[in-house]
Formats: sequence, structure tokens, C-alpha cells
Amino acid sequence: MTFSHGATRITAEDGRYWDVVFEYDRNTTFTGVVRHVSLWYDFAAPFMSHDILITTGDFSSRQHVAVVVMGHKFFYRSDTRSPKGSLNLLHILPASDEVFNELTKIGKWDEVRVVGREILRIDAYQPDGTFMGYMTDAGCNTILVTSAHVQAVGPPIP
Repeated sequence: MTFSHGATRITAEDGRYWDVVFEYDRNTTFTGVVRHVSLWYDFAAPFMSHDILITTGDFSSRQHVAVVVMGHKFFYRSDTRSPKGSLNLLHILPASDEVFNELTKIGKWDEVRVVGREILRIDAYQPDGTFMGYMTDAGCNTILVTSAHVQAVGPPIP
């Protein structure tokens, strides 16, 4: 895969290409406790590598909030009506091999810091320029990750 300057176009060896539209002109930082991490591969978007659910507050506690991720979506159940904190399911496009390697070190219950540019949509094209469709998220965070660090390897938070 080849990335253009600024990662606005990704080109595959077979000639397919994707145009990336960013949501903001600045980076977003996600910090918190990982409640889910998985590798994934999709022929339609072979540059995507991980789903990582980063949580804060009540969402970080398995005693207060049960969380499950299926099909690139998250669901939760809470023992309180309005849990405090946040949960962000990141659909990750690593900016480099080094970032991918850092992402593979992330495990469930780790405290992490992930930084990158959020993606609004990704348009897919055949080698001849025929539009194939687009990818966008529905309430999650698709992101070009430029740095990822495990801040603390943690046991489960009660």
C-alpha cells in the first residue's frame, strides 16, 4: 500500500485506491482504559488494522458497566441509569509500521494514549476510477493513528 503525503489517498498494488476525508484539521487524543482490542482485516479496506475500545470513568469498571464489541459496534449495560465517563470505539488506520507495532502491544485493561486525525469518510475506487462506495462510522471514531502508547499495563479494574 502506498500513502500520499498527508494520507489523503491510499493506493493498493492492484490499482484500487481510496480517498480519505478527515473530519478535523487537528489531532484528537484518546486516553483511558482498554475494554476491547481486536485485529481485523477487510478486503474492502485492507489498510484498517484494529478496533480498540477506550473507556473512562464508570465505563472503565466491569463492576458498573458490561461492554461487548461485535461487528465493529459496541453495546453496554450499566448498573446505573447514567454512567459517567466516556467510551470510544476506534476503527484504526495506522500511519506507519512503527505505529502498527505499538498498537499490537495494547491489551485489554491497559491504560493507553492514542493520537491521530479522525476520518469522516473513505471513498473507494476501482483501478479505472469507478466509484465502489464509501466507508464512514456511525458513532464510533475512525482514525489515522499517528502515535499509540501503553501508559500502564493494568489488571482488570473492579
